[in-house]
Amino acid sequence: MPWSPDPKNLPNIAMFCIYMVLLLYSFFSAGFGNWNEKNLYRYTTAFLLLFCILPYIVRISAIDIEGLVSVNQKYLKPYHTHIGTVGFVIAILHGLYEGRCNHYIETSMLIFSFLLVTGLAIYLKILPPENKRRAYLLHSHHLLVFAMLLLVVVGHLMEEF
Repeated sequence: MPWSPDPKNLPNIAMFCIYMVLLLYSFFSAGFGNWNEKNLYRYTTAFLLLFCILPYIVRISAIDIEGLVSVNQKYLKPYHTHIGTVGFVIAILHGLYEGRCNHYIETSMLIFSFLLVTGLAIYLKILPPENKRRAYLLHSHHLLVFAMLLLVVVGHLMEEF
């Protein structure tokens, strides 16, 4: 029987596809052999965001690959907060180095900063117990991540044209 996605996971699969478009766009728009500081920021930000989002996608994905869940629990999930924080700092440096920005990218960075603040609040355990669950639901909501990635892709495509 061929694999068919669970309808509940279609937004997550769409989020992952949009992120792959962003990752491929960052590679092909800069050229593979053109290594300068601007492209280094671009590649590093894209890969750090991929590794930050990957544990979430593995956890809720309809595709159950043997061994991937254990790799997720052991190697990716413990560093999710650290990778996300470093990715945010490098994304800010990438935006400052580029020197040009539009409202789509700014809005995506606001969503990214909201996700980062809620994630750090959960990680550092500074929330009261009654608000911890709400913060986790906001932090892990797929529509926020989907909107952030969509705005990044649209903003970067608008910068090129």
